[in-house]
Amino acid sequence: MAVVAGHAGADQGTGLGRAFMAEFERLLLARGCPKVNVQVRAGNERVLGFYASLGYAEDHAVSLGKRLVADD
Repeated sequence: MAVVAGHAGADQGTGLGRAFMAEFERLLLARGCPKVNVQVRAGNERVLGFYASLGYAEDHAVSLGKRLVADD
């Protein structure tokens, strides 16, 4: 599992996220992983667009979660 929560700031638009994902996918594929899932908060159109540009698409799966600490 790789987690990058709230990636924002000066690195946006530099290609760092694209490079990270390419390497992450390469490593997973080398280990025989057949699929990658990412989670994006609903309404985060910029991030959804980023993943779409990498070939990710809606998977029609349900993700369940439970907040243990209030989301500010």
